[in-house]
Amino acid sequence: MSLANPLFWTALAKIIGVNVVLSGDNAVIGLAISISLVILGAALLVCEERAISMWTDTRPESVKYLAAALGAAAVVVVGQWLARRAGTGPAATEHHPAR
Repeated sequence: MSLANPLFWTALAKIIGVNVVLSGDNAVIGLAISISLVILGAALLVCEERAISMWTDTRPESVKYLAAALGAAAVVVVGQWLARRAGTGPAATEHHPAR
């Protein structure tokens, strides 16, 4: 098939068009999923904040800071535990130093 053949250019245009549509479709789907997750996360955060404030409004300020510190410590401990379990954390490399 020569480059002068109009069927070649028609086929090439169709291939390019399909690729553009498919890549655009993936981008649209990705954006729709991402935006939906952000909106859902924000809604959950608002509900969580209301639930927490109902519990903490009647408590002294020090209890709020203690609860926040305990929550942060729990996140760190669980993260380190998961990293060790997966073999990617600092503790995993301590036993096997680079040679």
